Amino acid sequence: MQMLDLNDRDVVYLAGPITNRQDGNRAAFERAEAHLRNAYKCEVINPARRTPGLSYCEYMAISMLDLDKATCLVLLPDWMTSLGACCERAIARRVGIAVQSLDAEVLA
Repeated sequence: MQMLDLNDRDVVYLAGPITNRQDGNRAAFERAEAHLRNAYKCEVINPARRTPGLSYCEYMAISMLDLDKATCLVLLPDWMTSLGACCERAIARRVGIAVQSLDAEVLA
């Protein structure tokens, strides 16, 4: 089983594809959130839980505000297919937020 470097003091921001995914990829985000909360007892910021109806730019602006609260960015397995997740990763690395990747079998 994959072990991430997280603990109950961490605030994790989840990043992965949402746009143009069936139901906004909510199932994958929800599984990831549940795993992180159960395994590490950390706080999780899940962007797939946002209210629908905003523009892409509005969602990304909220993402930047949420990312600023995080101690760690955790990437879903297919994050590379998402422009938003790529931007979130780049910003996290630039400002010194830890970046870790979640293995696909955790979401299976």
